Amino acid sequence: MTNQVPLLLSAEPVGRLQSLQRAVTPNVAVVYGLADGNLYVPHAAGPGRRPNNLNGRVRTRYEVDLSSHTHNIELRTMPPPAQGGVYYFQAALTIGFRVDPSRVKDVVLNDIRDGLGVVSTFLIHAVADITERFPIEKAQAAQEAVNKQFRGVTKIGGCIDLFLCRARLAPDQAAQEHLRAIETARRENTLGAARHDTDRDTTNRTNELDVVRQMHELDRNERERIALQGRPMNIQDMVMLHLERNPGDTLETLKMLAELQAAQIERDDAERARAEERLRFMVEQKLLQAVDVEKMRREALTPVMQPVASLAPAPADDDWDEPLPPSAAVSGVPSPRPPDEPPLPGVIPVYVLVDVPFGANGSLSLIRDGLADLSEAVAADPRIAAVVRLGLLGCGDSLALVSPLSRRRPGAMLPRIAAAAGRSRLAPAFTWLTEHLDTDMLALKQETPSTRRPQVLLLSLSEPADPTFWPDAHRALVDRAVQRFAPDVVACGLGAAAAPTMRRLATRPELAFVAPAGSATAAVNYFFAFARDHILRYGQAVLDGDQAANFRGPAGFVPATEPDLDPR
Repeated sequence: MTNQVPLLLSAEPVGRLQSLQRAVTPNVAVVYGLADGNLYVPHAAGPGRRPNNLNGRVRTRYEVDLSSHTHNIELRTMPPPAQGGVYYFQAALTIGFRVDPSRVKDVVLNDIRDGLGVVSTFLIHAVADITERFPIEKAQAAQEAVNKQFRGVTKIGGCIDLFLCRARLAPDQAAQEHLRAIETARRENTLGAARHDTDRDTTNRTNELDVVRQMHELDRNERERIALQGRPMNIQDMVMLHLERNPGDTLETLKMLAELQAAQIERDDAERARAEERLRFMVEQKLLQAVDVEKMRREALTPVMQPVASLAPAPADDDWDEPLPPSAAVSGVPSPRPPDEPPLPGVIPVYVLVDVPFGANGSLSLIRDGLADLSEAVAADPRIAAVVRLGLLGCGDSLALVSPLSRRRPGAMLPRIAAAAGRSRLAPAFTWLTEHLDTDMLALKQETPSTRRPQVLLLSLSEPADPTFWPDAHRALVDRAVQRFAPDVVACGLGAAAAPTMRRLATRPELAFVAPAGSATAAVNYFFAFARDHILRYGQAVLDGDQAANFRGPAGFVPATEPDLDPR
């Protein structure tokens, strides 16, 4: 909060001989502190007069601001949640407040220095109690409910009157994107319904045209069958018929003729060998006279010694119609097969490690939904899914492997992560990552040499229960002198997870973040929104050829390097 409104304007000691003085201006009240701890407000006492019973008892003179104050504030640090706690409202308030003149003693007793801070803190919680009853798409109804609640005068702290409170509520950016997606889907559905009749009529017309084409095809085939009834149909005739039907397919026709010629030569060679074998047998068995051998040899071999006519047409003066050399596939050498997918521009390995401490049942369903939504968000875009390899782990009192490092597929089911039975320990998770990094990274480098350095996105909801063990396991994981695939670690902590611990967990100081003390629900939602946006943005950068994506810290968190974290 950058502005302050002091209500207790001054506190000055009073001498034994000084008289009691009322305020000089009408918007300031004077309160005297007595030696016995009581307070006295000189409403009726005139200047220079002091009641007898107060002689020597007055110790301090206070001045209290009674004027009215009007301000415009925005609830940014703790925005009011919508129903379900997933989305939040942007809230801008116009407020007016003043001290109740009859309760000026309470201002002194409660030592209220900043009236705006007291009113703002009250409204943060009061507005949240109202808005959490409304879904995010009912921003107008939530706004009307807030304004109705504060239509009259509201007493704050027993001494401050809130006489004006007008709220303006709107969905935050994440909710606006969600609502736009719903509206787009609704419009597409309406448009699809409007196009239904047109598509149906178009389909009917297409089917009718297909029937007409089919009838013409059948009629053409029948006329062709009748025309070919008296025509000889040996193999050569069939080849020539193919050339008549496909005059532009000369090369294929020549190939068929060449194959027929080669088959004919092979058959003739086989017949000649059989004829010579029969003649040799008859001579050996003395079934023929010498004078008949030559005559019978010529008669036996004559059919197979006739020159074979070429089936290919004679080439013209140029070589346009000459057969081309056989391709690699025809010659028996297999042609190289193109790969099923284009080469990957790179692969991004990301492990998401979520701490599920004992007693976190209130956040467990959010963690389960967050892991599932993150997996589906990566799988939804095939191009992003091709370059991202995602591993999901949970750690409580023991390690829970939700999903190993792999390519995300739409609709893939994740194991149901259970609540921790004890305080969370990080050493088992770091040890598991160290043991599996080599195997995972070498497998990825088989897909593409351009494999980016692994990343670990860590959410810690409590201080680790194994402070003696996790530092050594963490050092073995991230020490690049020992671990060649050492990952970059982004550490995000909440509440009891102190900033120094996050700085030790992150591989660089700028990768450590802490959520100010507050709602674990909001912190979990902020973390998974950050993980989704970071992974999708990094994947798109790899597809675009960028060597690295610009890193943006998670909303709702502050850098752990800040010396003073605002608890509000």
